[in-house]
Amino acid sequence: MKTKFILPLLFFYFSISATTYHVLYLGNSLTYVNDVPALVNQIAISKGDTIVWSQNTPGGHQLAQHATNPTSLSLISAYKWDIVVIQAQSQQTAFPDGQLKVEVYPPCKFLVDSIHRNHPCTRVMYYMPAGWKYGDNMNCPVLPDICTYEGQFGRIRKTHLNLIDSTEASIIPSGVSYRVSRLQDSTLDLWSSDNVHPSLAGSYLTALNMYASFTNKPTYGSSFGPIGLTTANIVYLQQIADSVVFDSLSTWKLDMPFQILENNFVVNDNLTDASGIDINRTYAVYVNDASAIYDSVYYFYRVSSTSRWNPCTNINDTLFFNDTLCFDQGQILQVVEACGVYDSLINDAFEPCFLSIESTHFSNTFTLYPNPASDKIIIEKKNKEHENYSIEIVDINGRKIIESDFDDNISTKVIDVSKINSGMYYVVLKNKMKTYSTKLIKE
Repeated sequence: MKTKFILPLLFFYFSISATTYHVLYLGNSLTYVNDVPALVNQIAISKGDTIVWSQNTPGGHQLAQHATNPTSLSLISAYKWDIVVIQAQSQQTAFPDGQLKVEVYPPCKFLVDSIHRNHPCTRVMYYMPAGWKYGDNMNCPVLPDICTYEGQFGRIRKTHLNLIDSTEASIIPSGVSYRVSRLQDSTLDLWSSDNVHPSLAGSYLTALNMYASFTNKPTYGSSFGPIGLTTANIVYLQQIADSVVFDSLSTWKLDMPFQILENNFVVNDNLTDASGIDINRTYAVYVNDASAIYDSVYYFYRVSSTSRWNPCTNINDTLFFNDTLCFDQGQILQVVEACGVYDSLINDAFEPCFLSIESTHFSNTFTLYPNPASDKIIIEKKNKEHENYSIEIVDINGRKIIESDFDDNISTKVIDVSKINSGMYYVVLKNKMKTYSTKLIKE
């Protein structure tokens, strides 16, 4: 697509650093018409950033099709994406609730889980479509709410808000920007002649929403505008996109810190809401022990206004690439990567983090047998140290299945595992200074 740099020089006064974002788009013609990913990249370049992307956007593709599409699934696992964009078919998220429970929510949950299983720090974003210019006249006899544009879009918006409540994701509010633009200036048509697909102005507006949502940076002042739009149109659409995204960051769940490897990762300093109520936040932090005693591993760490992680030095809740953290008062670990979680949905959203936990030091200190096990396991101390340990057996979702103690005056501990289900677990031994873990297979 040809571009031109036609805007006057504009300034936006806050600190912005150049970043490369790796993005996967899973959608259909709403994404490939006018090459929205390329538009996003051109906007990014004009702001000093770069988008490296792949896409699978077959015409008319629905969510359940992406959840079973070999190309979509192989692309998900092909790279540790920074962002994956999921876009439903234009009508789909306005359908009756019974259909949503079968055709929308389950495949979305599957896709989000698959994405986070590939890389826990990938940020999933639902691209909210605008609906049809005059509503869905094909299906309005079944659901009168969608006979008009306002009614159809109202259901689309509600479904997307439900999606981010039920899956660990955020929203690219493109459809809301369409509605705001339509209300403010109905002469700028955001739909093509079929009243379904976007016009060039509509695709540009979507791309602006995507860039702002990806980066938490404003689009206003971007010198990129596709040929065919006037300078006034471009400035107007930038203002619309920024107002919709940044006026409602918390609504779209775009307000949590988001970092990419080698950038500073800042924990939200304001850990109370407007009424002063404490807000708990959970983060997954990828750390690596510089002494190579421990493997690289994801740790879940919970922070609040009264309970925060313990940095080895006072760094004011800012984690820097290659900085160090202290865990359990004894482990000094190097920060390799970190990602923010919206709430405390550890089990649903970040189960792959727990799969990474494996301490190479375990076998130097303890012996565990038999493994695989069917009815019991035996843990023996290899040395003569007299220390108390707690023992936890946890599943791959991080849930504690068995808890016990390993007293300092005994060298062997027998644990009954006969009643737990077959599968993979982790055996974790901890005291005030040390943590050891190893895998356990239950037959």
